[in-house]
Amino acid sequence: MDWIHALRWLDVAWKIAAAIILIRFWIRTRFWFPTYVHWIAAVAFLIGLGMLVIMPADAPMNRGGWAGVNKTLLVLFFPAVVYVAFVFYGGQRAAYEARSDRIACPHCRASEGFRGTTCTACGQTIM
Repeated sequence: MDWIHALRWLDVAWKIAAAIILIRFWIRTRFWFPTYVHWIAAVAFLIGLGMLVIMPADAPMNRGGWAGVNKTLLVLFFPAVVYVAFVFYGGQRAAYEARSDRIACPHCRASEGFRGTTCTACGQTIM
């Protein structure tokens, strides 16, 4: 039983570490996503709106004082899944690194990067 409990904590620690790495990269890229991901998220948003349209009036979600919040979360859930899946499976990193607007560092010319990022060779900001 102790091994199972230890493996659960190891799993939690791995997920937290992965989330921190992904969020740091997301911040470093200034929350950039390719245009097609926004289109997919827009379609997912429309699917969420469609779910609201076909939902019966007596559904459990419509009961209680939090019905408006529940409906909003339902609609926003689908685009959130698109963005999280794209970031988690490495699509953002691959798309960001495949961009064609990379320039050589004007200070050392030893590496390439994007405007506003830090050069990996000399540490200066690429302008």
